[in-house]
Amino acid sequence: MNFFLVDSLKRQIDSMYVTVDTVIQDGWKVTTQFHSEDIVFKYGFIFKDNMDSGTDSIYQWMRKLKPRSNITISFDLLGSEHLYYPDDSTKVIAKLFALPSPMLLKPKQ
Repeated sequence: MNFFLVDSLKRQIDSMYVTVDTVIQDGWKVTTQFHSEDIVFKYGFIFKDNMDSGTDSIYQWMRKLKPRSNITISFDLLGSEHLYYPDDSTKVIAKLFALPSPMLLKPKQ
């Protein structure tokens, strides 16, 4: 799965429609979780108090996400992934550790 995600998507998933599950802020750390069908995207990012304006924009955007809302965003794959058996109804099919980013902040390729 990692080979597919990194090689075919170049570590970026662009323009995905997801539901916001959780947004947790603990000091400068913001942890978000989203889902689309049976795929879950989760990541905790620690910001610094002396961030540049671009990073501050992402920080403010992540903090203002509302659980249960639907949004189209992009993800940068940053961590490990877990793939589960599709017939195991107690778990999602895939969990990806990825930093969300708003569509407008993505650089043009």
